[in-house]
Amino acid sequence: YEKIMIMAIDIGCLLGKFEEIKDCLSIYRNNTQLNQVNSLENAISHLLSILEDNFYKTYDKIKNPEEVFVEINEQNDCQSYLFCLMSYQTGDIKELIKSSWRSLVWFYESIVDLLYLSPRLEDIYSKFAKSIISNYVKFKAVSDFKNLCLKLKDHQIDIIKNSKESSTVKNIRSYDSNSKLYDLKQFQLLSCENLGLTQMSLNLLKEIQQLQTLCKRRAEFYYDYYLKLSEVFFKGGFMLFHALSLNQVILEMIKLKINASEIQKTSNSLILAYLSISNTSEETFIESGSIDNYHVLLGSTMNKDQLFGFMEEKIIGLASQEYKTLFNICSGKGDIFEFSKDITEALSQISPEYSKYTKLIQNNCLEFVFDIIQRFYTKIKFEDLKMFTSFVSFEIVKKMMLVSKIDPKSKLIINFSEQYIEFKQEKSNQSIIQRAVNDFYKNSKLAVNKTRCNKSGLLEN
Repeated sequence: YEKIMIMAIDIGCLLGKFEEIKDCLSIYRNNTQLNQVNSLENAISHLLSILEDNFYKTYDKIKNPEEVFVEINEQNDCQSYLFCLMSYQTGDIKELIKSSWRSLVWFYESIVDLLYLSPRLEDIYSKFAKSIISNYVKFKAVSDFKNLCLKLKDHQIDIIKNSKESSTVKNIRSYDSNSKLYDLKQFQLLSCENLGLTQMSLNLLKEIQQLQTLCKRRAEFYYDYYLKLSEVFFKGGFMLFHALSLNQVILEMIKLKINASEIQKTSNSLILAYLSISNTSEETFIESGSIDNYHVLLGSTMNKDQLFGFMEEKIIGLASQEYKTLFNICSGKGDIFEFSKDITEALSQISPEYSKYTKLIQNNCLEFVFDIIQRFYTKIKFEDLKMFTSFVSFEIVKKMMLVSKIDPKSKLIINFSEQYIEFKQEKSNQSIIQRAVNDFYKNSKLAVNKTRCNKSGLLEN
């Protein structure tokens, strides 16, 4: 029967009878799924090899095939490609590539639709889905990849619904079935990262979380899940949620009794992630509804202040000494005059594996310095400013000043000709000195030596 099926596929492809091929495959699936799954796999592989060969023959004829996929990604309506072909006697080479790609995509989607429900076809369902995803990533077919992800999501919903009502479909609560779907979702997630689709990654993590809740809780599932979640949040710039994810990773590591050195590394990452949170992190600009969704993904409702308290109580003790020191410096437990020196030394001790956090922490330290010195200075020369910002090049400081100047809420006035910056002061009955001192001790933990302040002229009116 397999030879007959392959012959039918050959004839159908030659005549362009795609619907008939799909019907034949559906019948053949029903006849083979009990004890001849390999035969069905061979038939599908043969069909895809013909279609992919046809596509490559046209693809190789064009000099810049990437341009075709730019057009394909910009146009979601599949019928438009058929219309383009019908408008010509023979379509130009671009239209031929589009036509062969559309045929391939149509069969890709038809095949996963044929395979997803039967528990006996789990392995080949996962195999072909991964193969299709790999092709989409290879050609950067973003639009088709998104459509496939939505289709696979619908499959998962359908499997969950039907597994409650029938014994003929896969049991999603079985660890074997669940783990195979979980593995496929992980592959999708990796592909999303390769294509730079942060929001799609978050949607996939929500699907993964749904799988985890249906099967008996397994700590290794959650450990991997939160690790992936932290990576996605970092790439998306959601630093608060990145830090919260790492916090969850540590809790799962403790449950799994992972060795202390690995827990220490993750604790170091959490400290650096927390110190990277700023007013420009992406979570600052999203709607409250999205924030609630992200908290659901995390299984935690902690905010930044609560995370700080939890870290001081539970996490800091697990980290390496150099990262504890950095945390204390950035938390304001030091001398403002020594801050630049201390932070330079502390940042120099950060391991290269955590280098992705260095620039973010430097920017936050700059904001911290500006916030502190404006409480005491009405005006400060560039040369004096360098004393407080020596942990970065002054060109970076200048760029930050220019960005601050654009901000309508900024209190900064920059005079490049005379090389100084001036801070706008709010009107008040209190003297500048009194306001500065009150604000400083109210809002900062930094210990300031008043004698040094007076000698340096820091408290001059």
